[in-house]
Amino acid sequence: MTSSSAAALAPIAVLSDRAGLGDALMVCPLIWAVAQRYPGHPIWWVSSCPDHLTRPVHDLVADIAPTFVRFPRARYWPVPVISALLKLPRFHRVFDVRSRVGDVLLARAFLKAGGFQSSIPIGKLHRPEAIVDRSWSTIEADAGKKLDWTIPAKDGFHLSPKARALAATLFPAGPRYVGIAVTSKDGKGWPVPHNIALARKLMGEGLTPVFFSGPSEREEIAAIRAGVPEALFTPARYADDAESVYRLELTAASARHMEVGVAPDTGLGHLMGISLVPMVSLFGPGQPERWAPQAVRGAIVQAPEIDGRRRMETIEPEPVLRAVQEMLRGA
Repeated sequence: MTSSSAAALAPIAVLSDRAGLGDALMVCPLIWAVAQRYPGHPIWWVSSCPDHLTRPVHDLVADIAPTFVRFPRARYWPVPVISALLKLPRFHRVFDVRSRVGDVLLARAFLKAGGFQSSIPIGKLHRPEAIVDRSWSTIEADAGKKLDWTIPAKDGFHLSPKARALAATLFPAGPRYVGIAVTSKDGKGWPVPHNIALARKLMGEGLTPVFFSGPSEREEIAAIRAGVPEALFTPARYADDAESVYRLELTAASARHMEVGVAPDTGLGHLMGISLVPMVSLFGPGQPERWAPQAVRGAIVQAPEIDGRRRMETIEPEPVLRAVQEMLRGA
């Protein structure tokens, strides 16, 4: 085997951290781009996110990043991290999108690699403020030029025929679907009555609201079903699955049928965004300039500041509807 053919088989690592579903999803466009830029190289996803959040996302990209490594964080004692780094193979390239300085420095000191890519864009001295841009800027630094993230995203998640068929049955061509993500996270969720009111307004415009949710939003979804039974809902599982099962691939398959998405600062908003759905993002106490999802087109509806605070319940359905209409006009 020649040195060039051996290098072509050397793995590439993508290192990520943080602890949410959205944080894991924000890494996917980078993984897609690395696979396109380095065909034939096995991709390892090395993550310090909790398994129950990252594993379902990895299942969606396992065909191009088959190896997933759960990794410790460098908190107070670096020995476990150093030990884990030394056990990893030599990588052709490392794309490290983590934020903690200690983790990054330890990787550069002890990880065997032909090269590391930072998240500082070309011609800049600092990382981008937006988290999605930090991740994407690593592949741009590697390429030495600006890149269009939507090109690798067009293939996106390689979903099973079963998932795609079920989504196509539930959301056939014809109606104009607007996805609405629901979250139960304190401070981030939009109240149930506001979701119901928006759904009714959308139907009044001839649009079909489709509610997206995860396994933690059962109470919210039950209340929304009761309040607006004409709305549609993404499937959580197949008919023969146990009640406890939640299949993220069905949510991803459903996202492909949406013309516009509406979401608070939640993982499902990132899922719709990287599925090339134009997004209307709702922000209360969060920072949209930092946490807005990656999207082909995006609009922010932020809660007004009242007594020094921004609360999600102060976002009325009317400005959200106007933002959706603007997105549809730009389609």
